[in-house]
Amino acid sequence: MEIWSNPANWTTVQWMAVCIMAFVIVAILVMVHRLLTIIKISRTQPYKPNLRRLRTSDIARKESRAADDKTEK
Repeated sequence: MEIWSNPANWTTVQWMAVCIMAFVIVAILVMVHRLLTIIKISRTQPYKPNLRRLRTSDIARKESRAADDKTEK
């Protein structure tokens, strides 16, 4: 514990080891955060557009009119 209490006495190798460990910890935290974000996005329902309800009946009406016009001739 004495080494941790006085970083002024650390050697360059100890500083390098601490910096590498800090980098690894930060990298793991970033990866976990991104993984959780991807999981959250994948769980949301895909966007479903709000189509008009009458669109299918409009098409059916046009088709029936076309059929009526053909039968009348």
